[in-house]
Amino acid sequence: MKNSDRYVSIILLAIAGLWTYLTFQIKANSLPGAPGPRFFPLVIIAVLALLALQLLLSSFKKGAVSKPVAAKKQDIKMADIVASQSTASAPREGVCEEFEEPKPVPMKMLYSFVAIFAYVVLSGLIGFYVATVPFVFVIIKLIMGTKSWPKSIIATVAITGAVYLIFTVFFKLSLPSGSLWY
Repeated sequence: MKNSDRYVSIILLAIAGLWTYLTFQIKANSLPGAPGPRFFPLVIIAVLALLALQLLLSSFKKGAVSKPVAAKKQDIKMADIVASQSTASAPREGVCEEFEEPKPVPMKMLYSFVAIFAYVVLSGLIGFYVATVPFVFVIIKLIMGTKSWPKSIIATVAITGAVYLIFTVFFKLSLPSGSLWY
């Protein structure tokens, strides 16, 4: 685990370095006293670099090995069965003794990826607000597991309305209206 943390942190630091180089390629034309177009990318780069450094430094600490998780009763029973079977019979040729079954992907994660992908595609086709309604509803209903239909519908309308008020009314931004309509 320690080596993988080191590798990931080094890769993240390299990405931060590349991103810093690319950020300084942006022309710094801005009003006097304004942060300019480089400001927010540099803030994000600084956060990424600090977190990567923290990960790198924590990978060198001694005694930072994670504690084993307590096994469930069914896991203990399964371990006893496997142990008794392995002592009863000699391993056959060509059979891997240390086989670990792959863990299934949680369905909520799969739903999340599908919902985000559909949202990205649909927001360009049918418009941001029209695509936001089913996306928020799917997130609330399926992924967060809200049981009540009225609460899900009210939350969907409230979130979509809040996004509309913030971006269109207050910030006066025009969000994608969809390529199918124009």
